Amino acid sequence: RQKWFQQYKDADDPDLITPDGCQAFFTDLDVSLESALPLIVGWKFNASRMGYFTKEEWIKGMERSLSTAIALWHLLLEDQYPIIESFIEFIEVIKPVKVINKDQWSSLLDFCKSIPKDLDNYDSTSSWPVLFDDYVEWRQNQA
Repeated sequence: RQKWFQQYKDADDPDLITPDGCQAFFTDLDVSLESALPLIVGWKFNASRMGYFTKEEWIKGMERSLSTAIALWHLLLEDQYPIIESFIEFIEVIKPVKVINKDQWSSLLDFCKSIPKDLDNYDSTSSWPVLFDDYVEWRQNQA
């Protein structure tokens, strides 16, 4: 949460993500600014102004319940990264997770980008969070 805020914050106002930072955030997630998703994220984060996030709005938005994180993952990641659907099933049903920690949250996008749905190139000796290892083990046992 803090790491992401630091990455996208405004150089002149360290307590604010401006439209430039928002654009970079959504671009990094491969989300079109012309879609409804940026509006939905702003709404979910209770942003007081469109295209801006205060540090408080950002941190509280990121800290909300696991159901909010899952809703955002569905909206932001599911269409582009098919692996997210079964990952969400895993953390909701198979091995229910109450809290996504900072390491898991910050690693999820990289995981989605680098690991295909068939898990073909997953390396269990790499530095993925243990939750991801558990997910891959579950998926491989299903096959």
